Amino acid sequence: MRIDTDATIHHPRSVAFRAVRDNLVEVGEHLPNITAIEVIERNEPEPGVVEFVNVWHGEGSIPAVARPFLKPSMLAWTDHARWDESDWSCEWRMETAFMTDRVSCSGRNTYVVIDDDRTRLHITGDLGIDLADLPGVPS
Repeated sequence: MRIDTDATIHHPRSVAFRAVRDNLVEVGEHLPNITAIEVIERNEPEPGVVEFVNVWHGEGSIPAVARPFLKPSMLAWTDHARWDESDWSCEWRMETAFMTDRVSCSGRNTYVVIDDDRTRLHITGDLGIDLADLPGVPS
């Protein structure tokens, strides 16, 4: 499945970009269905580039058909992100806490100037889920 969405942030690009990059734990406190974000690793391999490994913890209602397969503890994922100020982007890849070999998700966020006080956050990516031949899952 292709991911392609936009959001308008009512702050200048540098403020929006650095706020999300440097304060993601606090930003996560305001996101629906996110219970916590843990920073596992933070590196600055070169000027203007910051790499993170974060673990996100979610919550939500699991549909009845999925309850035999999904438990609330499985609603977590590891996020590998590379933030680059040279082009105001973040390349990311996620690993789920379960069925890691069957779920793939990666993409790119770009921060684009609309005007002096507004930024467009453009998120693109791909999500793949392979349930073929999974025991107990109806075809």
